[in-house]
This record gives sequence, C-alpha cells and structure tokens, in this order.
Amino acid sequence: MHGRFFDELRERYRRLVSEHAIDVLCLQENEPHLGGPITVEANKRGTQAEAMCHALGGFQCVCNKEYPALATLVGSELSVQESFLIRLPRLPRLTWFERLYIRGGKANQKFAQATRVQKSGISFTIVNFHLDTAGDNTHRRSQIQAIADELLSRKLVRSISACGDTNAFTWSRAAGMLVVSDVMAPLRQAVGATIKSSNQATHYFARQREDLLTHRFLTLVGKLGLDHPLPYDVICSDWAVLRQGKVMIQESDHDLVFAELSVSA
Repeated sequence: MHGRFFDELRERYRRLVSEHAIDVLCLQENEPHLGGPITVEANKRGTQAEAMCHALGGFQCVCNKEYPALATLVGSELSVQESFLIRLPRLPRLTWFERLYIRGGKANQKFAQATRVQKSGISFTIVNFHLDTAGDNTHRRSQIQAIADELLSRKLVRSISACGDTNAFTWSRAAGMLVVSDVMAPLRQAVGATIKSSNQATHYFARQREDLLTHRFLTLVGKLGLDHPLPYDVICSDWAVLRQGKVMIQESDHDLVFAELSVSA
C-alpha cells in the first residue's frame, strides 16, 4: 500500500468488497495512516490497514505489533482464533545493485503472518506474505519453505490458504507463472496448497509510486512502453476454487487478485 492514493484505494476496496462478497483481505506494505516510518508514536495514530478496516465496516484488522507491515482483514462472519508470525530467511547482505532499489540499503528481516479463523464450525488458516524483492528466486523459495515448515511443525496441514506478493522476477514473461509455481512449490509439497489465482500479470513497473531514483527510472521506462508485467501476486490453497480473477488497480503497481474457494471440513 505505502499510503499512496489511499483515498482512491479505499473507495475501490469498498466497491470490491460489495461486488465480490469478500470475507478476507490480505494487505501488504501496511504503514502508519499519515505516512512516515513505523514508530511507537505513529502506531498510536493507527495504520493504513486499520483505517481501511474502519472505512469498510464489518471487518476485524489482524495486525501483529511486532511486524505491522502485514495486515489481514477478516469479515464479521469469521471468528479469529489466533495469529502468529513466521520468521523468513534473511539475506546476509545486499549487492551493490540491490542497494539501489531497497529502501535503507540493507536487508531487512521479513515475516509471514498466519491467522487461524473459524466459520460455521470450520477452522482454516490464512497466510499473508510479502517475499523479498532482493535476492533470487531460490531465496524466495526458501522463504516459502520456512512457511511450510512452520505449518507442519504446528500440525496445520489442511484448510490452508496463502496470499501474497512473490516478487518472483524473471526476464522471460512467458515463463512467469512457471517461476512463480516453483517458488510456491514448498506449500504444495507440504500441505497440498496449489495456485488458485489467475495466471495473468499483476505487477507493473510503470505504476510504481516509490520515490527512489531507481524506481522513478523504471516507472519512466514502463510508461515509454517498455514495461515488464509479471504474475507476482498469488493465492494458494488446498481447497477447490469456484472462480478467480484479478482487478486492475491503477492506484497501485499491483493488481488485486481474488479467488472464491469451496470451504470443506
């Protein structure tokens, strides 16, 4: 989210929730609502996800204070049982090139957020993640492996849905979904969660709103018609999919992906 075009996103999410009868929203890049770094004082003002939750109505915002960058909005018909963080492998260092596009110029510790919810007596787990932009796809696959390992250690092996940004870059647009599938493979192998979302591209450099010079350059190149859209964003689950798709979000560099899943005991 990063707070850019928040008002426009809020209105768009209102329409989406109504149109698609959404029960769960997984949000990444959650920051203080008024912008700026996440600090204790900023958190007192609330985050963008909390503001979005308030605007939508009928949702509960699940956001772990230890890592507020991820937030899961849960509909009123679902009851939250627990939420916990999963530590992901961290890059030991960034290359000189990676320091050009990573804010702060250093590798950060990332987590995934797992939320156990219940609806009509059926319990299921929602995993919200945002994999590293830096590093290669082997590293990103290791981050998914860490999620799979934690689920197995907690004996959470069925009724799993994972949603997030893989950042699975490849120079071949034709191979985009194959690369994403390989990154997500540990979840398929561990809990049978396969990709249920569309194989369409969801990320566009031309729509980036970040202020680093590298991002500005990529945005300009994208607007000149040299964009490189890829299917970064996915929903994986061991449930059957009834319908899926994406919604173009001009206010963000990522489109929104959605899936209607068949709930089973």
